[in-house]
Amino acid sequence: MDKFKASEKATKRIKQALSRGDTAVMNTEAEFLVSWAHEMERYFPKHSNQPPSEARDEIWLQWDDFLGAIQSFDNAAQALVNASKTGDTPLIGKAFKEMTRSCKSCHQQFRVD
Repeated sequence: MDKFKASEKATKRIKQALSRGDTAVMNTEAEFLVSWAHEMERYFPKHSNQPPSEARDEIWLQWDDFLGAIQSFDNAAQALVNASKTGDTPLIGKAFKEMTRSCKSCHQQFRVD
């Protein structure tokens, strides 16, 4: 859960940096999100959804779909890294929206609200 909280904080920092045009912060935080995407699967061993976990059983029942959601997040986070290196604010904004969309999609399917 700590990694998800760190991911949420990184997303907030990216949003703030986007409003300031601070591409260095955007890039650093987006790189963290890519790193987290590469680790995420390991944080979901079988039977790890005991309280206080917010994970739904669907993660393990639909494992391939869950891995697909992680891959979508990874792709979107990498696209954000690439966009942040261009300095093109509209492109970065679009990549940021896609990345947050991937997060929300996964949460809707695999997280208890």
